[in-house]
Amino acid sequence: MIVTDNSLCNIDFSKKVTERNIHEYIVSLFESGIDLAEIDYRSYKYLKDISTSNRFVFRVDAPADLAYIRNKEFYYTVVPYELLHVAVSFQKAKYLVEIDGEAYNTDGLIKICRRISNTDFEGAVRIVKNFDSNTNELSEFIERYYDEFTLPLDICPLNSRLTGLDAAYKAFEKGVNMITMGFSASCFYTPYELFVMYFPDCFKIHPQAVLIPFLLVCAARYNFITDDANKGLYNIVNVLDTYKKPTVNIDSIFDQKPFVKRLGRKTENPFDVFSAAQNSFFSEFDFNVNYDACKTLSEVLDNSDLILYNRFFDKSGFKS
Repeated sequence: MIVTDNSLCNIDFSKKVTERNIHEYIVSLFESGIDLAEIDYRSYKYLKDISTSNRFVFRVDAPADLAYIRNKEFYYTVVPYELLHVAVSFQKAKYLVEIDGEAYNTDGLIKICRRISNTDFEGAVRIVKNFDSNTNELSEFIERYYDEFTLPLDICPLNSRLTGLDAAYKAFEKGVNMITMGFSASCFYTPYELFVMYFPDCFKIHPQAVLIPFLLVCAARYNFITDDANKGLYNIVNVLDTYKKPTVNIDSIFDQKPFVKRLGRKTENPFDVFSAAQNSFFSEFDFNVNYDACKTLSEVLDNSDLILYNRFFDKSGFKS
């Protein structure tokens, strides 16, 4: 399954943002488990000579945006269903056809997918919709889709009724080809960081500690690309803070280790919480994991240029 992050299409960039800030944020997304980064015409200008074919999806919001795909090759070019015929006549490319599913039930979505399947193009289909909390509608649609169509399927679960995680986990369980979420997403899209932190099939009781440092690095670098509220940081800290309560108490009582004060958030700003988090979340009594398998957040941040940036970028651009 491919996981796509669309946060770079849905934030307002800070006036102080630099090309380096964008690159480092993208690297952090990849390190945190993201497979593809979805960009739009605003973030496109920061990529310059970077190769985009293997790790980037380009989003088309208007016909004029199609001009950008002549300059670079993308893993997919996202086009609204209504623009598919314009896009196909404009240039041959791998198109991810996005259907706004809010106005359609399962029967309506299947009818649209039939029209798409009869169009001569290479690519996949994306459904953007707020599904039921019990996900029965999503399960039925996925089963019917794969019974009839061979195009890969991408589910982008909306979260305005706070059911995005339910739909994302159901889509994963049903074996869809792709899921699209957004780091630090608002209520509109499903937050990728919560998908990782709560993912039951992989994480059981514990969050996957190996990925948590990189999620926190994403949160740190998010502050450099936008002036918007950093919901990703709040989400990660809230989950870890809630999880720590019984763990710390048990360790303190039975192992006689120093009590680790939980992070209070009523009076602290995100930067205070982040600073405290990097010093306490990865001490040996926080999680029952193999500590040799993950670095502390402070180590990752201190060496981020070497460990993260140079792993994906060099003088010639993005390393495919």
